[in-house]
Amino acid sequence: KAYLSHLKGSHLMAICMYQDQAVLGQNEAVKQYASETLPRLKQHGQMVLAAGTAAGLPAMADLSRGAGSDMGSMEQG
Repeated sequence: KAYLSHLKGSHLMAICMYQDQAVLGQNEAVKQYASETLPRLKQHGQMVLAAGTAAGLPAMADLSRGAGSDMGSMEQG
């Protein structure tokens, strides 16, 4: 459970950072990379959320409203 909890936090942070770069990045190559990678990162985040729920960890619904993140869309797919 501790490992899954760590993965949830890590994915949340990574998704927030990639989302920020995709939208606000000043380097076009970085923006493009972040935009292209973000869907896969969100997909992995979904898998981590599902595994965490199956293991009995609390849902991340309350964390989905994090500043600067689009986790709501991650949870919806």
